[in-house]
Amino acid sequence: MAVWMYVEPGEHGQPVVRRYTDAQILAEYWVYWCEGMRRVGKEAQITEAACIEDWATVNWAQQVRSPYLTSGN
Repeated sequence: MAVWMYVEPGEHGQPVVRRYTDAQILAEYWVYWCEGMRRVGKEAQITEAACIEDWATVNWAQQVRSPYLTSGN
C-alpha cells in the first residue's frame, strides 16, 4: 500500500502536509471519480490504480518513499 503526500496552505498561510494511503484515497474519492468517468463515457478505464493516479494528479501529490514520512494524515 502506497502513501501519498501533498502540501496545502493552512488557515493562516502556514504549510499543511496531507498524507493519504491508497485505501484512504479510494474511500474518499472512488465514488465521485467513478461517477465522473461514467458521465464522460470512460467506463472501460475505471480502475483503482487509475483513480489513485488521477487523485494524485489533481492534488499534485507525490508518493512517499521514506518510511519516516508515512505516519499521520
